[in-house]
Amino acid sequence: MAYKRTYDEYDGWDEDEEFYEEEYQPRRRASVPAGRARRPERRRGPHRMPGLGRSAVAAALVTVFALGLCIGRLALPKNAVTPNAGQSDQSTDQSGGAAADGAQTGEEKLAYIQRETTKYPQALRELVQKNPETLDFVYDYPVNSTLTPEIDLSAEASGTSVPLLLQWDERWGYRSYGSGLIGYTGCGPTCLSMVALYLTGDADYDPYTVARYAEGQGYYVDGSGTAWELMTSGCAHFGLESEEIGLSEDAMAQALADGEVLICSMGPGDFTDGGHYIVLTGHSDAGFSICDPNSPKRSAQTWTYDRLKDQIRNIWAFHKA
Repeated sequence: MAYKRTYDEYDGWDEDEEFYEEEYQPRRRASVPAGRARRPERRRGPHRMPGLGRSAVAAALVTVFALGLCIGRLALPKNAVTPNAGQSDQSTDQSGGAAADGAQTGEEKLAYIQRETTKYPQALRELVQKNPETLDFVYDYPVNSTLTPEIDLSAEASGTSVPLLLQWDERWGYRSYGSGLIGYTGCGPTCLSMVALYLTGDADYDPYTVARYAEGQGYYVDGSGTAWELMTSGCAHFGLESEEIGLSEDAMAQALADGEVLICSMGPGDFTDGGHYIVLTGHSDAGFSICDPNSPKRSAQTWTYDRLKDQIRNIWAFHKA
């Protein structure tokens, strides 16, 4: 016969609210004296251990996780630093210099540049050896060379003096020119840019714009650099006229007094081992003031005619067309 379990035998019905049916197996009972009522025996279901509720299990897991975090923090070395929110962990940057090794001093940066030959072209390693002023420009190359920042020279174009621009300014110094980068081959376009900004007031005549024009017109000569033709005829594209003047202190001083600006092609000496361009901006009894696109330090000095004359190859005087 089938036996229907009662509610008393379990904590409740099964999930489908159905009865289980199983074969009824009556067990043998001890005899009861006649005349005495037999007490009905209730069949008991299997014994169940009380289980943990879901909330209790979740609380236990959270406690274990929190305890693990605490132990992990205690195990960190004292000098371990967690980056602040919004900052990247520099040690994980594989792109190069500033982000990769965290060098701070000039000596550390220079050592890193010379060690990481796969990240720094030989021309840049030579540049920083010859001119320590370019250290940060060279050091930042692996990270910043692919960037194209906005170039805004409106302040320089509206100034009352010839602005000093550096060919290795990171806004344009990493961009290609000729056989290399403006940072070490673009002294000519950078000098013409300085003159054009001052004389025309046009902020669009930045070094990168001048370099692109010069290269496109064939004014860059492989192995030599920027041709003199950029100064004689190419300058007209930027609203300028130029004329060659003789190597004479009086002639140079008079051109500057007339409001013109001079660009000099320089040979080996104080400014270069090969060829270089600089801008002469003024003259006084002490000598000439200059803008050297490769050196703020030299640009801050006053140069006598006697110091310059044996290094000058040619001179052009510029005025607005």
